[in-house]
Amino acid sequence: EVNTISEKIALEKLGRISGAYGACCHLRGLVNYLIANYSEAEKWYTEAIEIRKKVLGKDNRDYAGSLSNLGLLYSELRNFEKAEPLYLEATSIRMKIVGNEHPEYAASLNNLANLYRDMGNFDEAEPLYIEAKAIRMKALGTEHPDFAQSLNSLAILYSLMGYYEQAESLYLKSQVIIEKVLGKNHPDFAQSLNNLAILNMDLGKFEKSE
Repeated sequence: EVNTISEKIALEKLGRISGAYGACCHLRGLVNYLIANYSEAEKWYTEAIEIRKKVLGKDNRDYAGSLSNLGLLYSELRNFEKAEPLYLEATSIRMKIVGNEHPEYAASLNNLANLYRDMGNFDEAEPLYIEAKAIRMKALGTEHPDFAQSLNSLAILYSLMGYYEQAESLYLKSQVIIEKVLGKNHPDFAQSLNNLAILNMDLGKFEKSE
């Protein structure tokens, strides 16, 4: 309802081709994505991209954000051919605007690495995960949830590659950070336990996994 009101005001006062209405479209897309209404999310994200490109230009963080979110949607739908160019463009824009040591750039690298991992392109995913981890460690420190996420993402990759010792080490480091920063009642901590359980199943350690 609130989003509908804001859209109405933006359209009446500024028109469809405006930054305000572009932001409304982006948020409408996000809401639909979160409730798994993917066709509606795609429609609104696409409109946000079109508007933001016209109003803000291509070298803009909000435009990059809309590209990235649409890429995430296509990744969720396993439409990798559509997701990849969106992620690549968002990554390029963020490198140009915020530089290659910024957490936003690291987030783009992580998205791209997730895509390549899901495509089975492990050799392409690994250096992107490692670079994202290094940026987050430098920019955010070693006790930040995003750094823990990087450790976890790399651990998932190594598990898929059969590098179980490296994966376990990264999972455990990630778990320690999550427990300290977010606590044991946070969903991310539960996920870290689940990841370790799956790893132990792969190793045949069923009692430990249970």
